[in-house]
Amino acid sequence: MNSALCLVVIAVCLSPVIGQGIGFYAARATGESMQPALPRDAFLVLERREPEIGDIVHVENHRFNIVHRIVDLQIPGDPLPRG
Repeated sequence: MNSALCLVVIAVCLSPVIGQGIGFYAARATGESMQPALPRDAFLVLERREPEIGDIVHVENHRFNIVHRIVDLQIPGDPLPRG
């Protein structure tokens, strides 16, 4: 168990450095809006790509760190939702 925990910690620490090149990165779910699917402070490994319905996405800026599941997609100019 300790070995697995060490590998996770190393991966999270290195993800900003190597993640840019491989298309994956680590993020932390800081709120409770995704419970029970994701516990508070869960570490996530996410892929950088166009989101699809059902995907978990991460949005971060200087004020927020948000993780949510996509339930619908609305494309500008498209009259109907995709979900």
